[in-house]
Amino acid sequence: MIDLLFAFGTATWHVSLMGGDWHLAHAVALAAMLLAVREWAGASRPLGIGGYVGLALLARPTCVFTMPFFLLPRLRARAWLEAAALVAGPLVALSLLGLYNQARFGSPFDFGYERMLLTGAGQELMARYGQFHPRFIARNFFWFFLAPPWPLPGGRFPFLGYDLYGSSLFLASPALSYALVALWRSWRLPLVRDAAAGIGACLIPLLLYFNTGFGQFGHRFSMDYLPQLMLLVVIGMGPRPGRLASGLVALSIGIHAVAICYAPVVELPTWLRPGPG
Repeated sequence: MIDLLFAFGTATWHVSLMGGDWHLAHAVALAAMLLAVREWAGASRPLGIGGYVGLALLARPTCVFTMPFFLLPRLRARAWLEAAALVAGPLVALSLLGLYNQARFGSPFDFGYERMLLTGAGQELMARYGQFHPRFIARNFFWFFLAPPWPLPGGRFPFLGYDLYGSSLFLASPALSYALVALWRSWRLPLVRDAAAGIGACLIPLLLYFNTGFGQFGHRFSMDYLPQLMLLVVIGMGPRPGRLASGLVALSIGIHAVAICYAPVVELPTWLRPGPG
C-alpha cells in the first residue's frame, strides 16, 4: 500500500510524466536519496549513506539539508568517526560541484541561476530580491501546504482544476497527513525527531527560494525530502493500517489520477498569486 501511495499518490507521478530537465534532476536525486535510506535501514555504512546523499546533492543541492536525519543518531552516540565518514560523501560532492562551476562560470559558487531566461514576475522577483529571500517564505508556504483546487467555469467535469504554481501537499495527497500523526503521537521516538529535523532543514532553502516550483501538480519540491516524509507516514499509520489509512491512500491516488488525466489548469485569483510588489 505504501509503495502505491509513493508512486501514484504523491508528486512523484506528475514529475515522472513531465520529462523536463528539472524533473530529471528530481528523478536522479530521489533515486539516490532512496538508496541512502535503504543503506540506513540495512547495513547502515556511513560512507555508503554519505555517498548516496552526495550523488543526490549533485542533482538537487537542497537534498543535502536532509542530512540531520542520518547524522543526529551518530552525534548522540558520540560516534565521531562515523559522523565524519558520513559527511565525507557530501563534502566530496560539493568540492566536485565547485570545480564544475569554476570551469563553466568562473566561480565555484556560481550555479548559473542568474543566467536563467526568466520573464514576468519571476524575472522581477529575481532582480529585486535575489534567488533566496525571507520575503518568499509566506508565498511559498501557501503554495506548498495550503493552495486549494479551484472550481472550473460552468461546473464541467471534473469540477475542479489546479494552478501550476502548486497545490497543497496534504490536499493533493491526503494520506501524507499521517506524517503529522506521527509527529503528534510519536514525537518521543528519536527516529521521528530525526526525520522531522531533516525535513525541516530541507524546507529552509525551499521556502526562501524565489520560485514555487512552477509547472506541477502538488508540491514537487517535496521530493527532496519525500523518503523521510514517507517514513513518518509509515510510523503514523502503524504496523496495521486501518480502513481510514487505506481510504486516504486510495483517495490520494484518485486525486492524482484525476488531476493528471482530466483536470485542466486553472489560475487562482490574483490576490492568491502575490507578485513582486
